[in-house]
Amino acid sequence: MLKVKLYQSGINANKGDFYDRLSQNLYSDQEGFGFELLDDSDDNFIMQFIERVINNQEFELPDGEVSEIETVSYIKVKFGVRFGTKHALYVINPPRSMKYPFEMIRTLFGTSSGLKPVDLDLKKLLDVFDAKYDNVIKSMSLSNIQCDPNTVAKTKIASSKDLNPFYLENYSETPAVIDTVHMVVNGIDTELSRTGRFRVHEANLQTFMLMLDHSFL
Repeated sequence: MLKVKLYQSGINANKGDFYDRLSQNLYSDQEGFGFELLDDSDDNFIMQFIERVINNQEFELPDGEVSEIETVSYIKVKFGVRFGTKHALYVINPPRSMKYPFEMIRTLFGTSSGLKPVDLDLKKLLDVFDAKYDNVIKSMSLSNIQCDPNTVAKTKIASSKDLNPFYLENYSETPAVIDTVHMVVNGIDTELSRTGRFRVHEANLQTFMLMLDHSFL
């Protein structure tokens, strides 16, 4: 399964502008960083950010001589751009820290794009999925569960059956926040977090993102 991190833009991305900015920021060995276009088919606009990292290590030989070895590695972050939707950017198998790659990717969108990480309302999403699709909840993690006026808790619940009736009865009308949910929606197995990270099989990626688009219109 792919790990995906989703971002939203305040304005719809323009493909022509992307080509222009991409041509000005292509990867070169001279610069040591930049972008390359991987796929420009009808359904995909996939790029990759590359940064060359050079490390020098010193080793002391048995005779006391010091030798230096230079190693070269590459940081590569693969991402897709979507046009005509606010969910304009998705990063595929993102690194643990996306701070620097995100700042570089944002240059392709322009300073006025308002590009930022997605914060999903999973309660609203489940309401829409339950109304529009065949949706089975397998597990979920919740926080801000009000135990008493001074105490909140977090928990994870799982079941071999559909958790949706249990969730509706016990949590849907409470201040509890859904942090992550594992579900099967129209046959698509996915794990989704409110921070916009999700796991899905590659063959279902575009379909699932369209479902997210239509759930937050």
